[in-house]
Amino acid sequence: MVITVLFHMRFLDQITTRLDSMVGVRYEREPDRVIVPAARPAGFAVRIIDHGGSWTILYDEHEITTREADEAANTFFLGLSDRIRLVLTKRRGKTYRWTVQIFDNGDWVVDDESRRVWIPFWQPTTRIVRQNNLLRDRNQAPDAESGNAQG
Repeated sequence: MVITVLFHMRFLDQITTRLDSMVGVRYEREPDRVIVPAARPAGFAVRIIDHGGSWTILYDEHEITTREADEAANTFFLGLSDRIRLVLTKRRGKTYRWTVQIFDNGDWVVDDESRRVWIPFWQPTTRIVRQNNLLRDRNQAPDAESGNAQG
């Protein structure tokens, strides 16, 4: 048990150490998680939860689980970058689908998707694009706030 707690602390300490090196990044630290709130209206919150040997990364409410520490850290920091965006699909004002898209070779490509089981299918659909930019890529992806994030 003590070893597990130390491992959690070390892993999340590594995450927060990197966050501390990033200018202007705010985050909240709890014993088993780190939360980076959306830094701007067109962004989304990114969370990582340490379960002791596995990690859950959340982009808004889209959930990714892994047992690999490197993959968990990379997925967490990818969510803070401009290389991905999150497309929220809503009906009647309620989000029912979260689509993660990655900017690859000049195009947005669907990487993952999750959805609620029940949706009011008879209602009109609205799509909202969210994108963080706390980590910028040299091959800059179109920014959701610039109006170039259609798709």
